[in-house]
Amino acid sequence: MRLNSDQRLVTVSALCSGLVVVAGFFALWGEVGVQIASVLLTVAAAVGIAGFPYAHDRQLGWGIVALIAAVLPTFGALYAIGLTIFRHLGAEIAGGLLIGAGTVLMCVTAWYSLKLRSAHSAPR
Repeated sequence: MRLNSDQRLVTVSALCSGLVVVAGFFALWGEVGVQIASVLLTVAAAVGIAGFPYAHDRQLGWGIVALIAAVLPTFGALYAIGLTIFRHLGAEIAGGLLIGAGTVLMCVTAWYSLKLRSAHSAPR
C-alpha cells in the first residue's frame, strides 16, 4: 500500500506522539524509567527529523536518514541533555509533561487527519 505525502505525515506524527506518551509512562517508574524515557524521546526526535522531510519528499527523507547515521554520536548528547532535564524535574513531573506533550501532539495529529479527510471527501 502506497501512502500519499499527507498520509505519511500523519503516520510519522502519530508514531512520534506515541513514542513521547510511552516515554512519559516510563518516566514515572523512577530513575531507570527516566533513562528509558530519555532514550525513547531521542528516538522520537530522530524519527521526526527524518520522517517529516520523508513525508513530503522521499529522496530528501533518505538523505536526512543518511545524515542522521553520519552524526549519530550527537544524539548521545541529546540523550544526555534530556536525561539531565528529566532528573532535574523529577520522575513525576517529567512523566506528566511527556504524557501531556504526547497527548497534545496526538490531538493535533487527529485534527490534521480529520481535516485532510474532510478536504478529500468534499465535493469539487
